[in-house]
Amino acid sequence: MTELLAELVHEADKLNPQQMAVGLEAVGKMIHMGLQCASTAHTRMQWAQAKAKAGSGLRGNDGVGVYVQE
Repeated sequence: MTELLAELVHEADKLNPQQMAVGLEAVGKMIHMGLQCASTAHTRMQWAQAKAKAGSGLRGNDGVGVYVQE
């Protein structure tokens, strides 16, 4: 997406503010989504490590990373 925006800027005689705004919003959304995915993966990894360390003292509630102490 950033490459597309760079091409538009380099090739355009006149910049279209709407196209630029939409492109920048898309980049922002993709960055936000990437950060959410990384955060979720990190949390799940931490839970898995805690579960492995505690042995059977933790059990998964629904298999999605929610654990309760037994």
